[in-house]
Amino acid sequence: MPNPLSGKFNANQDKVKSFLSSYSNFISCIPNVKDIKDKSFLIDTQVGAIKVTVNGELTDYKISGDSYTSVMKVTGPGVTVTITTSLTAKGNEVSWTSEYKLEGPMVIMLGQTLQNTVETMINQTLECIKNKVS
Repeated sequence: MPNPLSGKFNANQDKVKSFLSSYSNFISCIPNVKDIKDKSFLIDTQVGAIKVTVNGELTDYKISGDSYTSVMKVTGPGVTVTITTSLTAKGNEVSWTSEYKLEGPMVIMLGQTLQNTVETMINQTLECIKNKVS
């Protein structure tokens, strides 16, 4: 079952278009991302007390007018997280929504700790984008 998050921030329309016109800029805003090879990358993260490096891939990135949609799949030991994020720029405001789906045998064991980690990553990614386009 997807878990939705959303928000809004003020931004310069030209900077939004310039920054989000390239999926590599989006990837660069993912916290602790490294070893970027086109749309594939690694993320150093921590779930509770467990430090782990997970595989990430931007499986889809669409631009339609002033709307930008990304689909990212992150795979770690016993967990797959699919995150879909949409941003829409209107005037000087960007509104965004993000949903994530958790799958795998470790999801039940990690529970709320995993959810908190994913939500923090999403919020930090959007905060980075906000800082780049404001």
